[in-house]
Amino acid sequence: MAQNQASGEIEFYFDLVSPFAYMAFQKIASLAGKYDRDVRYRAISLATVKKAAGNTGPSNRDIPPKYAYLKQDLARWAEIYGVPFAFPDPAMAPTAARDTETAHRGIPFAEQHGKAREFIAAFWRLSWGEGRFVGDPVVLTGAIAETGLPEQAFLDFAASPEAALAYEATTQDACARGIFGVPTMICDGQMWWGNDRLDMLDQYLASSTRTVLAGRAP
Repeated sequence: MAQNQASGEIEFYFDLVSPFAYMAFQKIASLAGKYDRDVRYRAISLATVKKAAGNTGPSNRDIPPKYAYLKQDLARWAEIYGVPFAFPDPAMAPTAARDTETAHRGIPFAEQHGKAREFIAAFWRLSWGEGRFVGDPVVLTGAIAETGLPEQAFLDFAASPEAALAYEATTQDACARGIFGVPTMICDGQMWWGNDRLDMLDQYLASSTRTVLAGRAP
């Protein structure tokens, strides 16, 4: 971890199913690096944290005007960030179209090999970037291969009780910390929710850095 006495790491809570988390992911590493912070990538179950927070209303897909706007909004963010983005075709949905659990459970394996960010980037490029469902097996196996990880070892780890317990613990920790959606960033005990809060996080980090530097002045 970077040895910046000003602060600790930025915890980036996400679910691979979220296109807004995909957008925030494009900027979080560079934002952290700007202030000599590290990022810890924490995959959680969005459905679980929403339920724990009492958010049991209809999904965006069940509210046509909101869903139409959401698509337009995401396209705008993709243009701003200069990244590919496409909604998958409902007619091509696999059986478990939105199942991200195996990928989530395997992220600590990628982290052990120093490739967590690379795996997440590949997974999102192959899904939200290219218009595939996150539950499409091609996305998972493609991300594993693209990252250079051993596929069977990744899948064996993801299927292990150890991985299941770790994933559950991370999700429950998110619930306990009051996280109700993704992406959520936590740093120095403060929380920011949403891709559109990255500017606020930037402002906080800049202010925090100035404060520390002022304290070191002779």
